[in-house]
Parts: sequence; structure tokens; C-alpha cells
Amino acid sequence: MGKNFFLDTNILLDSPEHIHSLSENGENTIIVCDTVLDEIDAKKSVFDIINYNAREFNRFCEEAQIIEDSDINHTARRIVLKKENIIIHLVSLIN
Repeated sequence: MGKNFFLDTNILLDSPEHIHSLSENGENTIIVCDTVLDEIDAKKSVFDIINYNAREFNRFCEEAQIIEDSDINHTARRIVLKKENIIIHLVSLIN
């Protein structure tokens, strides 16, 4: 059984390539919450390395295939994305 990694905005802004190393060929689960997605989205507009990395993560998500879209006990929504051997769980709370 692999490890679970809850990613922070900073690790994605440092380098979107961290997803590849943390995934360890699909052995580990990568989890990103909606707050991180909002923070990444806010960083896309300027042209420096942090903003480039934000755009790269967004491109990764856009190119990935949605393999699951479900509610978790009516309290959260989970969208599972897969690209190559990397699986990312995007999680947001339902109001």
C-alpha cells in the first residue's frame, strides 16, 4: 500500500514535477484540496517562474482524464484525475 500526500500550494509552485516524484509510478496517492486549486489559479497571470509553474499544473489537470467524480458522504466532492501513471484526487467541501 502506498502513501498519501496532501499537497500544499508551495510544492506545486516550486515545481509541478514534484507530482511525478511523489507519485512514485502511481504507487502513492496525491491529494489536492480546493483551497490549493484556488491559490494556484490566482498565480497564473504574471510571467515569472512561480506563475509558469502554476500554469503547468493547470495544464497537467486539463490534459488528465477524469476517472471518477463523486460525493463523499454528502460532505465533500472528489474528482479523480489520471495522466500517464499519475493519479490526483481533487477534493472540495460541499457547502
